[in-house]
Amino acid sequence: MTRRLLFSVVILFFAMTTAAFSEPKRVMLLHSFGRDFAPWNEYARTIREELEQQSKQPVDIFEASLATARFTEQEEGPFVDYLHALFVKRQLDLVIAIGAPAANFMQRHRQELFPSVPAVYTGVEQRRIPFYALTANDAVVAVSKDLADTHCD
Repeated sequence: MTRRLLFSVVILFFAMTTAAFSEPKRVMLLHSFGRDFAPWNEYARTIREELEQQSKQPVDIFEASLATARFTEQEEGPFVDYLHALFVKRQLDLVIAIGAPAANFMQRHRQELFPSVPAVYTGVEQRRIPFYALTANDAVVAVSKDLADTHCD
């Protein structure tokens, strides 16, 4: 169900964009800890496969790892500058943040980096998303964990 909802959102965002049909759609997958960090690497693999299968246009996927997730928010400046430099002339069509650190990073820096680019936050527990801070261009495909059902024997 979550997978189907995520890909419906992604396809909807692609349908909403107005870039030239011959231009590839530019998508950034923003990883929280790195491309190979489980379990988010499976989310990313599935997303890449579905984008390539379902898109009628070529898709240019850029992947970035939020190495700063291991540090404090005050040390994010160089990474923000890096992303800004990469995409100042190459507008993205979609940003997909995978995991809570990437989702929170995007929400903190959305206005300075990608104010009008649609974003999907996924691979994150719903309590980690400040829903009040979402914009009209944001979608969340969150998971819900019931910790009350967890038993320690």
